Amino acid sequence: MIVLVSQNGYVKRMELNIPRTVRGSRGVTLNANWFKILNEPEGDNDLIILTNLGGIARISLKAIRPSSGVSQGVKAITLQDYENVLDAIIIKGDGQ
Repeated sequence: MIVLVSQNGYVKRMELNIPRTVRGSRGVTLNANWFKILNEPEGDNDLIILTNLGGIARISLKAIRPSSGVSQGVKAITLQDYENVLDAIIIKGDGQ
């Protein structure tokens, strides 16, 4: 599984095995807002998202369902005006 994080606060989990596309199929669509691609390790893990205005969000990756390549993803953090996501990291969860 890979985890994609956007500048707008959306997160998407998806399988890495992308089937060969045929003529007319969609495949995987990524717009310019998807800026961070993380490899999800096995086990219980959390995602930490940092914003440019000092905001922090910690989300369990189990709470984010796997999605298709053309979906928008799940809104992980609500951002204020002029706020965007700077970085995201995956850490080992504490099991709570």
